[in-house]
Amino acid sequence: MRRGVLLSRIAVLRLSNLAGKSADPLWAGALLAGSLALFLGCSSSGGAHSAADAAKKDAAADVAGAGDGAGDSAGDAASEANSDVQADTESNAQDGAVQDAEDVESDAQDDATGDVEGQDDAADAVADDVADDVQLDASPTMEIDAGVATSDDAGTDDGVDAGGSVVIDGGEDTSGNAGNDVGTDAGSAGIDAGRDVTPITPAIPSTDGGVYNYVAGNIVFAVDSTTAARIVTYSLAGHNIVTTTATDATNYGSTFWPSPQSVWNWPPPWELDPGPYTGSASAGVLSLTSTTSSTLGLAITKAFTVYRNTGNVVIQYGLVNKGTQAKSFAPWEITRVAAGGLTFFPMGEGSPSKGTMDLLKLTILDGVAWFAYDAKVIANDQKVFADGSEGWIAHVDGDLLLVKSFTDITPAQAAPGEAEIELYTNAAHTYIEVENQGAYAPIAPGAKSLWTVRWFLRKLDASVSVSAGSADLLAIVRALVGG
Repeated sequence: MRRGVLLSRIAVLRLSNLAGKSADPLWAGALLAGSLALFLGCSSSGGAHSAADAAKKDAAADVAGAGDGAGDSAGDAASEANSDVQADTESNAQDGAVQDAEDVESDAQDDATGDVEGQDDAADAVADDVADDVQLDASPTMEIDAGVATSDDAGTDDGVDAGGSVVIDGGEDTSGNAGNDVGTDAGSAGIDAGRDVTPITPAIPSTDGGVYNYVAGNIVFAVDSTTAARIVTYSLAGHNIVTTTATDATNYGSTFWPSPQSVWNWPPPWELDPGPYTGSASAGVLSLTSTTSSTLGLAITKAFTVYRNTGNVVIQYGLVNKGTQAKSFAPWEITRVAAGGLTFFPMGEGSPSKGTMDLLKLTILDGVAWFAYDAKVIANDQKVFADGSEGWIAHVDGDLLLVKSFTDITPAQAAPGEAEIELYTNAAHTYIEVENQGAYAPIAPGAKSLWTVRWFLRKLDASVSVSAGSADLLAIVRALVGG
């Protein structure tokens, strides 16, 4: 109690001292009113905190009012504050002082005409001194989180739901085409891993003889509906990452099959690949469907969305059971790229294994599998089976980086005789198949299983190390798929 009275008197003396020094009678009156309210409020109820609050709020209000010279209003408010503090308890004194401060500020703003430059600093000093003397705690600062909460649904990845509606593209850089060039700097590998919150819309494709073409800045993406709805172009500045008929007349581009292969052997059912698909584009989503395989009783659907600001692609694959009994399959994406370059993915459980072909050898460094193409060691067709982790696989061709992102599965979820990650290279040294598979599961009659894969294409800066174990590459890929 004694400390509160003593401290309030100190505050009063400081306020009075400043009032005496002020050359402006209006400002001096406001300061004296505040000091009187502080003293009376504190002594009437023994509440040093309430009096200091009142003085601080009066001083703050006077700051706003002093800049405009509200003399009459300040005097009236001071009288009201005096009456309120004397009549009320500690709680009421504080409330009255707060109201008086609000009245002073309101009146001052309405009647302002004067210029009292320099008074703000003095008033701030008074308020700070009072707060220090009575050990008042400042109100906690409230911050607003500018981040965007995002949800992830297998059918609504990257802002597109089954109906084709557009929301916000998580993980997308919406700063135009600048996001297509990736450099390096300390610890960041030259790419912003943060989520952009700008709403964007899909690109709208044009058609040419059954080929749907998307243009997103300097990225071009094309799907040939006449040949299994294969992806035949994914290029940046004219550099196509997938192979064309110029590489191999039959096995080219990126396609999709049901897994395991042991159910249909080779070649795939014609209706699924390379037969034609039918459909159309709506609201930027290209939806294409195969005819039904007579041997499997299965049809395939593909829905493509290309984001115009980044060229990132979302592909939703569907396996439709057209039969009368439940059947089990896993989704399987096969992307053919030119022989050469560097392919890599994070290893999961177990070790790489071989099937009937020669083993394609991987280098495992710190839990990541790397395949640096070397034609000299490829005498025959080669293939490797492996479990991945983190749900992605990447390939570098020159300065172009392709990343495919998907839901990670365990070895127990893989189709019989298959694996989550498979790589194949042919003896002719013309292409590599970069393959990823989803979970093997039953599909009820008339039902459809869905699986989503995201594609990213980026140009690498010359400073990025393209070699097995490259920390730069890993940082870039993880920023893309995790952003």
